[in-house]
Amino acid sequence: ELFKEQGNEISAVIHTAAQPSHDWAARDPQTDFTVNANGTLNLLEAARQFCPEAPFVFTSTNKVYGDTPNHLPLRELPLRWEIADSKSELEQLIGRRVSLFCYPIGRHNKEIVSEVERAGYDGARTIRMLWTRVDFDRLHIPTTLQAYRHTPAAYMRNLLRRGGVSDVVDYCVSLRNCSSWVELGCRLFDRVLREGGVWHLYGHSWEIEKHDLWGELKQILEYVGGRADVRYVRTVDTLPSNSLCLPQIA
Repeated sequence: ELFKEQGNEISAVIHTAAQPSHDWAARDPQTDFTVNANGTLNLLEAARQFCPEAPFVFTSTNKVYGDTPNHLPLRELPLRWEIADSKSELEQLIGRRVSLFCYPIGRHNKEIVSEVERAGYDGARTIRMLWTRVDFDRLHIPTTLQAYRHTPAAYMRNLLRRGGVSDVVDYCVSLRNCSSWVELGCRLFDRVLREGGVWHLYGHSWEIEKHDLWGELKQILEYVGGRADVRYVRTVDTLPSNSLCLPQIA
């Protein structure tokens, strides 16, 4: 209806709508295909009929190429502007310093880490989970728990990629029998109370909403909140140079 109403008044079409969840795509591929492929076809057809001269920009994803690009002889070019230039632009926009960087999907290499440090960030967060100790590198900040219903296999993969043998053994012996991510988080929190350290929870609001995790999130926050013997701090305050005596929650 919008295309029909506006017609040739439409100067350009920028298509960014999609169903982006890989989990949903795997669970319900027919709906995923209908939303993404048929939805795009509907927009193309509407543009063809009512504004054929308007440029059509389709914002897709590198996933459409599958694994093939990983085997191409690509040449590494200077890092994109997000690491350095966006830091200064964001600081100008919000009027205060941006101190931490978060590696997209946790992925990074030596060059990216070096560029993050050169840009002036105090630290950078990874997606390494089940960590409670304070002995970590400021450019490889680990986390304790994600607000998400991960399977035991997912935790194992995370540890195998980013942890050591001792971390895998600890999970299998002490934590693998947890019935939920909430129980896992509470057990790790209790460990911090006993031994000291940092308990770091992170999550994405869209995932929490999509999987109806608000009740579970409330449950775990009520468990860890309001403790007189715990220091509640920002992630930047957990860096080794800012270490505190009390157990910390970020």
